Amino acid sequence: MKNLTLQTILILAAATTVASAGVPEPDAVLYGTITLGEGIDQRIVSADGSVQVIARVNGVPLPVGTYTMGDDPSAGNLYILRIRVESLADGSAQSDNKALIGQTARIFVKTGGREEQLAFSFPISERGIALETNLFGVNEAVGAPIPGGGFCGFGLLPLLVVMSLGLFFAKHARRRRMNASG
Repeated sequence: MKNLTLQTILILAAATTVASAGVPEPDAVLYGTITLGEGIDQRIVSADGSVQVIARVNGVPLPVGTYTMGDDPSAGNLYILRIRVESLADGSAQSDNKALIGQTARIFVKTGGREEQLAFSFPISERGIALETNLFGVNEAVGAPIPGGGFCGFGLLPLLVVMSLGLFFAKHARRRRMNASG
């Protein structure tokens, strides 16, 4: 009887330890194309399994998301990187392979057996965020960023910033014309 009680206590203690992990949230999703070299015509095709996209956050030892080109044949020449996200319950610690809302994810590209190259960083600002980000600028021959260029991520946010600046300047130019004529 004592042995059964001790086993029950140990099982409950182990279950309590496992249950202290965070609460799963919807994945953050990045998708887009990866261009190797300098030309827009050098896009990676889905069958190229030698290119990986990897997401990391500070303080977490393991990647919070990975995608190998060709993993999802329906994606065509796009990568689809799902970043695992969680929120913390009272007293729980962050998992070794999940990000938290508010953390900044660093996106790396790895070609062949070469080192990971930082391609893009973005804050995980909300639950279930999805962002199109095309990555340009990997020199496939040496596995390093193009001299003078480097990896660049272009997504919706930079486009919105440029558009809002354009609207801002157009509005003020119109006011100046109206003030000059009136």
